[in-house]
Amino acid sequence: MTVTTVVEETNNPAATAVKVEEKTAAATTTTTTTTQVDKKTTSGEEEKPKPVVTYRYICENIHRLDRNDPFFFTWGMRNETAYAMCLLSLLYAVLSLCLLLPWQPIPTEGDGDHPLINSIWTFSLLALSYMFCWIISLSEAITKLVAFTSITYGILMAFAVAHLLGRVVGMAVIVIAVLYTTGMFAHAIAEHRQHTGSDTAADALLTKKLTTEQMQREELRRLPFIVLGAYSLFVFGCTAWLVFTEMGSISTATVIIVLAEVSIGTCFISYLWSILLSVGLLHDTFVSHDTIVFKAGSYSIALYFLAFLLIAMFESKLLGLSVLLLIPMAMAGFLGYLVAVYSHYKSLRDKLDINNLK
Repeated sequence: MTVTTVVEETNNPAATAVKVEEKTAAATTTTTTTTQVDKKTTSGEEEKPKPVVTYRYICENIHRLDRNDPFFFTWGMRNETAYAMCLLSLLYAVLSLCLLLPWQPIPTEGDGDHPLINSIWTFSLLALSYMFCWIISLSEAITKLVAFTSITYGILMAFAVAHLLGRVVGMAVIVIAVLYTTGMFAHAIAEHRQHTGSDTAADALLTKKLTTEQMQREELRRLPFIVLGAYSLFVFGCTAWLVFTEMGSISTATVIIVLAEVSIGTCFISYLWSILLSVGLLHDTFVSHDTIVFKAGSYSIALYFLAFLLIAMFESKLLGLSVLLLIPMAMAGFLGYLVAVYSHYKSLRDKLDINNLK
């Protein structure tokens, strides 16, 4: 029986080879497993279960993390900064409700004071201080000193004009200061999003191949700037003249007319400059031509109709005036964001040109 088995295996060499290979592989696996177990036993390492991340575990192990770890950041800001700004936003919301909601009776013509003017001043000062806190928290290019001097300059100018030329003209100046600060605030937001990598419009423009029409815009871009700059001065002069014609007795109609003139004039100028930047310089990489020309324009007109409808419907004009003020703030913020995107694109292109020269 034994001899027969040997003969059969000898007569079938392929099967014999397969059996030998199986035995060799099994022996190798056993040796490897034994070696790994010996290493774990020798080094004293054992597989430990993953810890359950609880509040106590975080407090005990937080000192082991690097200070640049993403755990310490919220929205790209330090946790303490983000939490402080959330609390500050809640505080400003409460202050706005307390200071602006108590609607007072409308005085008659000729009064030296007017509650609508006081409400606009209160809203403006709250908005200026709130945006200042966000600007110094988000921006690195706009320093604290630059932000402070820019905002306080507008406030002091408004106070001086109010004492020299009247409270109505001072109200117009403080509104313009709010719009300028809104542009700075949007610039800081864009800078922060570029720093965190959320906004890639400048990178997309850097790698975009321009068409023949877009190349012609690049060559003739000085002329639109000159024309639009002159037209902006003309609109600003007309708005200032209309504001000065309302100097005199303070009435509800006077406040509404002046605020409407400033709102429409600044919104129209911001809209034209936004079109020039978005279409002529950014070449539709951030916002398409149809969006900025048609949608933004039609939405603004619809919101102005809503503002005047609210003014006509309610005896207290504060709600309508708030909408009338928020429209140019949105347009000025959009313009400030576009300026930040284009300036970032310019800095990237300058760095690329320097590297190519090397």
